[in-house]
Amino acid sequence: MKPILDVACGSKMFYFDKEDPRVHFNDLRTEEKELCDGRKLVVSPETNWDFTQLPVPDESFYMVVFDPPHLLHAGDDSWLKAKYMTTTIFSLAADHAITISAQWIWKGSESI
Repeated sequence: MKPILDVACGSKMFYFDKEDPRVHFNDLRTEEKELCDGRKLVVSPETNWDFTQLPVPDESFYMVVFDPPHLLHAGDDSWLKAKYMTTTIFSLAADHAITISAQWIWKGSESI
């Protein structure tokens, strides 16, 4: 298994190497979309797990990257919504609570 799990990778904007072999890329969606300026948005994770119910055993990864959708408002067809998705204030609070409990799949501070 790869040492790093990104549970909400989206279009992998977090990474210089969008195919980093150390990272297991996960997102709830898979899609390709042309943005208003002609650029392509590609969301192509390895898995489509719901990060609130990950189907992996405890201590499966050394590190978890957790940057969930956090926009409260965006136009229905906006590039912001396409790239970052939106959430509700209730969902946002729940997501932050999950951040604390997400430590169950983290192995510790060993070098990756």
